[in-house]
Amino acid sequence: NLNITLFQKQEILEIIPLEERLVKIYGYLVSEIDSFQVEKKIKGRVKRQMEKTQKEYYLNEQMKAIQKELGDTEEIDDIAELEKKIEQVKLSKEAKEKCKSELRKLISDYSLLKIKSKKHDVTDKLKQIEHRYFHETGRNIIDDMS
Repeated sequence: NLNITLFQKQEILEIIPLEERLVKIYGYLVSEIDSFQVEKKIKGRVKRQMEKTQKEYYLNEQMKAIQKELGDTEEIDDIAELEKKIEQVKLSKEAKEKCKSELRKLISDYSLLKIKSKKHDVTDKLKQIEHRYFHETGRNIIDDMS
């Protein structure tokens, strides 16, 4: 079923030579195929953009959860403030996306540094305990634990 007007249908029926009629129908078919292809392209772009937006939202929420777990609630507020400022600044869409991307990288790098720092703190505490145990008992804590 072609998506054409009543006038166009009448025009086709009035064409007597079969070849000319088929050429006219073929023209309408090509036009409709082109429309479907454009529509498919647009739907694909919209879908990719939605997936990207959903992924960014998920990663932001995941980052917030990690920071909350690490006790960085003050930094979450700072990040939200920066995100808000990025949205308010008059920039092109591409520039805003680049700013958001760079902010996410900075947040990720900062979070990794905080995690490494906390691991380093725990390692230092364990070494202090081991050292104190050795001085108080004269024995190695690892040997006593096994």
